[in-house]
This record gives sequence, C-alpha cells and structure tokens, in this order.
Amino acid sequence: MRLLLGTARRQPVAAILLQVAAVAILSAGCSTAGASPTNSSPPETAEARGAETATGEIDPPIDYPPDNFWGFMTNTVDRAVGTQSLTDALRFADVVIVGRVVDVVESDGYGAEGEPILWYAEALIEVSEVVYGTPAVDSSGLLRIAFPVTFSEEYPTKQLEDLQRSIPKDAALLILRSWATYFELTGGEPPKWLDGLFRGDRYQTIGPEGAMRITPAGIEPPSDLEGWPQEFQGSSLGAFKEQVSMQAPQVN
Repeated sequence: MRLLLGTARRQPVAAILLQVAAVAILSAGCSTAGASPTNSSPPETAEARGAETATGEIDPPIDYPPDNFWGFMTNTVDRAVGTQSLTDALRFADVVIVGRVVDVVESDGYGAEGEPILWYAEALIEVSEVVYGTPAVDSSGLLRIAFPVTFSEEYPTKQLEDLQRSIPKDAALLILRSWATYFELTGGEPPKWLDGLFRGDRYQTIGPEGAMRITPAGIEPPSDLEGWPQEFQGSSLGAFKEQVSMQAPQVN
C-alpha cells in the first residue's frame, strides 16, 4: 500500500479508517519488511510458553528485532515514505524528540457497531531531548505513542507480551504528530466511536521515517526505507539537530 501524505490529506476519514485496518492486519502478520521475527526457545513453564492457538498448538513467544519493533510504532496510513525531505517531514510533525521505550501497555479497542474491533497498544517513551516542538507528556513525564496491534474478539495479550519482551535498548529519533493533528489533516473529527483517539496527548509517527534508531555508530534509519532519511545514515544527533534548526523556519 502506497499512500503519500498529500493524498491522505484529501481523503475522507471513513476511507482512511479502512486503510488503517488493512495496514494493521499486515503488521500483525509480518511486522515490517526487512529483518524477520525470531522465535524464542520455549521456556519451561506453561504460562511462559506462549499462547495456545485455536487448534491447540502452542504459538511460541517472539522476539522482534529493533527494526520490526519500530515497524509497529510506525504503523500508520502513510505507511510508505510520504515526505520528500526533512523540511517536508517537519510540516507534518508536532514534535521531534529523542526517546527510549520504557514499556508497552494495553490500550483501547475501536470499531463501529457490528464491525471487528481493532485493538491498540501504547508505547511509553522516556523523552531525553526535545529537538522540535513541545511534547505533551502524562503525569509520569512519559510521552505515549498509540498504535494498532490487530483485530480480535479480546485484547491480543500474546502480541502485547511479544512487543514487551522486544523493547529495543537503543534510543530513537522520533518525528511525531498527535492523533488529533492526524485527524485534522485527514478531514476533520472522527466518528464518535473513535473519540478515544482524538487526543492531543497521544501520538503517532508521521510514517516509517518517523522512527530512526540512535546507535553508537550514529543515526540508523529503518533498513528497508528509501528516501531522505538515508542521508542521515551514520550521522550524529548533533548534525541532525543542526539541520532541523536550519529548516524549521521554512515550515512556518
């Protein structure tokens, strides 16, 4: 699915919600392109061996590599690279931060009456540095990224536990917008059953370019991502911040 940000801005909310659902199904099945999930060796206890499938088989725990983990965080309608430059990315962002995931927690599920429920999780981000904008944080000082996990009748506890055990150690450079900003860009207020997401203190990345790992070797864009983020491959955080300072005035 390739949807440029410019295209998404013109689509009615209802059409976009269907696309969010389709993206979520793909994500739940295979995460992001690039590195593949790694199955952990089954632990000794029955409680830790993973979820039991409908056929009675054990669905083993999964350890996701960092690129795959961040693939869930960047799971938005604008799944393809929708920005053509850092300046373009800043136009669609509320904040740019450096942060580390400290936990992934259960969130709400959303679905119209009679429709399947799409369950969400929230990544709790410890903000170590603000590069651009003013982030909204919770009472614990953590920023929250709300992202879809999968459709199911009950909350997908097994998938949540897989994500929790796969939290990356590296911090990341995060280019974010609030869900309220997202809905404003895509056509206005969402339907009432999505009110829980229409918030200025819950964030999403602007797309797959919205999460770039910070490693000892420098900035590390997603391995399968093309476009302007690759210009910062191996760059220092200081070099990125300098570019933001230079280009931010062009946004306003």
